Amino acid sequence: ATQPEPEQKAAKYAVTIDDCAVTEDYAGAPAIVVTYTFTNDSDKAVPFMTAISAKAFQNGVELDFGVVADIDSQSAMNEIKPGATTTVQQAYLLDDQSQVSVECTELISFDDTVLAEKTFDVA
Repeated sequence: ATQPEPEQKAAKYAVTIDDCAVTEDYAGAPAIVVTYTFTNDSDKAVPFMTAISAKAFQNGVELDFGVVADIDSQSAMNEIKPGATTTVQQAYLLDDQSQVSVECTELISFDDTVLAEKTFDVA
């Protein structure tokens, strides 16, 4: 007899990587701002930053978070109720002019499933 397929656990969160804008951080260093849309499909309120690990990479190396004046950095910390959707922006410091790949996974997950992935040209 064939084994039944293991049940797919529904994702608790949905995230899309919407946009990327090149800017500067407060010290004038090159940075990007990535815009995410986050939907909380779990049963409790969570902030984006405790639900989603959103990383940006250049040349395979993770970029540091940046501090940019014109974004609402608080948005990643605000709690989102179940079923609600919000827009979050995060800034990253650029190492160079090469492509940036952004990926989102659940912060606490057993299988590191990539929820969203996108590559941007920043040159």
